[in-house]
Amino acid sequence: MSLGERLPTPAGGLVVLAAAVFTAAAAGAAVLPATVGLAAALIPVVAGAALLSSVVRSRTAVALLIVVAAAATGIARGALAASPPADLSRVTAGAVALSGTVHTVQPARIGDEVVVDVDNLAGADGEHAVRGAVLVPTRDHDHVQIGDGVRVAAAALHAPSARRRGALGAAVLARLGVSAEAVSPTVTPVNGGTPGALPVRLLDAIRGRVAGAAHSMLPEPIATLLSAIAFGVRGPLPRTTTVALQRSGLIHLIAVSGLKVAIVAGLAARAAGIWALPRRSRPLLIAAVVGGYVVVAGAGPAATRSAVMAITALALREVGRRPAVIPLMAATAALMVAVDPSVATETGFQLSFLGTLGIVLGAESLARRIPGPRLLVEPFAVTVAAQVATIPVTASAFGSLSLVGPLANSITLPLLPVLLITAWSGAVLAAVAGPLAWLPVQAAGLLTGWVAAVANFSASVPGAAFDVGGWPRSWSWAAFAGAVVGSAAWVAALRSPPRASPPARSQLLPLPRLPLSGSRRRGVALGAAATAACLAGAAVVVAAGRPDGRLHVAVLDVGGGTAVLVDTSAGGRVLVDAGSDPDRLQQALGPHFAPLSGGVDLVVLTGGERTVVAGLDGLSGRYLPQRLMLPDVPLGSGARAAVDRLRGRGTDVVPVAVDSPWTWGGAEWRCLAPAPPDVDGPAQPVCALQVVDAGTPVLIAGDLAPLAQEELAALHSSTLRSRLLVAPAGGALAPALLDAVRPRMVAVPGRLPRGPVAGSGPPMRSTDKAGTLTYAGAAGELAAQ
Repeated sequence: MSLGERLPTPAGGLVVLAAAVFTAAAAGAAVLPATVGLAAALIPVVAGAALLSSVVRSRTAVALLIVVAAAATGIARGALAASPPADLSRVTAGAVALSGTVHTVQPARIGDEVVVDVDNLAGADGEHAVRGAVLVPTRDHDHVQIGDGVRVAAAALHAPSARRRGALGAAVLARLGVSAEAVSPTVTPVNGGTPGALPVRLLDAIRGRVAGAAHSMLPEPIATLLSAIAFGVRGPLPRTTTVALQRSGLIHLIAVSGLKVAIVAGLAARAAGIWALPRRSRPLLIAAVVGGYVVVAGAGPAATRSAVMAITALALREVGRRPAVIPLMAATAALMVAVDPSVATETGFQLSFLGTLGIVLGAESLARRIPGPRLLVEPFAVTVAAQVATIPVTASAFGSLSLVGPLANSITLPLLPVLLITAWSGAVLAAVAGPLAWLPVQAAGLLTGWVAAVANFSASVPGAAFDVGGWPRSWSWAAFAGAVVGSAAWVAALRSPPRASPPARSQLLPLPRLPLSGSRRRGVALGAAATAACLAGAAVVVAAGRPDGRLHVAVLDVGGGTAVLVDTSAGGRVLVDAGSDPDRLQQALGPHFAPLSGGVDLVVLTGGERTVVAGLDGLSGRYLPQRLMLPDVPLGSGARAAVDRLRGRGTDVVPVAVDSPWTWGGAEWRCLAPAPPDVDGPAQPVCALQVVDAGTPVLIAGDLAPLAQEELAALHSSTLRSRLLVAPAGGALAPALLDAVRPRMVAVPGRLPRGPVAGSGPPMRSTDKAGTLTYAGAAGELAAQ
């Protein structure tokens, strides 16, 4: 099948366009509630388009009406989506007691992790009727089942880490509405629970029985890896195994992907043919097997998408229609987003659709051009096509791209159907005739061991993966916009009718004009598509880089020390301190710098100690600052050397007087010192930096110790009030400073402190748990992002 045959017909193209517009509009409206007003504004536009189509009665007008109606419907659906649950980590501080219903039970390395849907939460300030979910780690939960009512007593609640991976990773927790994790919890079952929880419990029991066959007959980590690959039951894997799977490009095997659903559907069709079932009964069998597999495996976005497409394709074939893959994919995406608009933001959803689209458009053509046995060439081509199509999402989500993935997949994917057959055969036999399950389970274990061996060997090859570091979100949007516009330009250029040859010589331009056809036509189409894609991507990047009139603060996750990136409302970019690790600083800065954008405009130092100046050596290349401002006091030999290296690269170094305000980038800045520094002593913290922009004050405490913080509060109590307080690394804060600043939020570089300050006062977030912390606001308000 040629590429032209795989492209949708005009009617199919309209379906794709309408579905894409609906999906994007619904997802955007769910994330950006302000689009409710835009939805209302689109109503007269729809009415006008309908009137135009009735008058003009042209295909263009009808297509315009459909697209505008899809946009309005999508925005309305996203705007009507349920409001996000409360952030339970900020409802109250200190010890809490909550009650709710067990939603999920997931095995962990020590005990299990339980997700509890909370209906009541009590803290030191009283009871709160809330809606949301809490992650509760526990060592002994055998008495807790899905659907049970529980009471949980915890020392505190904090936000779950944004870097969580695995079955209950950050994306999964966000989809489940989990906004807090319990610290040192005690779980007590109570009577009651969710009515109708029996089916959920039964399904959980089936999953446990299926995975139990592997765990009872195989060693670790092979048993856990086999359970994830064959049954979709995820468990804790050693970090070395997870890293090897990721670097080798085989990490997708532990997810219930569309590839596995297609294999299961193919095996079911083969079995129906062997059993000589009536033709009309075969689609029912295949649909039942696929649906059962997806439900038992967890019904994730990728598996659900594949199941819906497979069942729909079977239904179309039954009525004599040949399914068009791309329109069917687009309609499936729109259907899933219509049910739950937030699913469009999940990495699994994006990888599934982009990977399948890449396979549909490129795998077959690539396979034809590669010599060798089809058994190896086809998995190689499929992997390359899927990997290229998913680069923006993969780079943004995981920070690395596997270069050995196509080779590793070409020697493992051909064995995947055999692995699934042996694993499921062993699970079924273990339930009905235990001893007979040993042989198929051992065979599945050998195949799983082969997968692990390939992953370990591939990951050990030098250059196995390319670490992209920080991948700004705007890069992904630029790639998406370029792909959409470029594809549209390519299709339009190929489908436009050839132009007839004009007269040999024109009155305006005396050059011959030749008709475009064949390879010349394809070359022009490719050039038009590339030009359109570049222009669209550049437009997105430029738009993303424009200031939005708000103050943006990012407390960077640089390991040790403090580094805060401030984007002023006028578009200035300021780095306050640089942390202690140049490599970590560069990695943390990456996601905040779009391609073709400028670098760091200004660096401000609050002292000369290592935790704020050692990272300066990471400010090179695109991150090289134009200017560096530092307190006009001795900062120590290490700080002087780091500053001199920047000066040698062309950075303008400007001393500023302590306690004297200055204006830069539309914001007012002031270095507030607790006491005159010791001129003859070692490098030490000098000041706290306060920035006021768009009416919003933020105080960055630098590396001031609690005693210096008390002095600062005594000297400048009348000017320290701020919406956000960025604590020193480690979060050691003096109560006197908290009383003077009265912040609504506290950001802590590194780990949260232990002691009474961590459990009282304003809500605290740490980079150790949540990664880089971002805030934005204007007109005196500031909110966490």
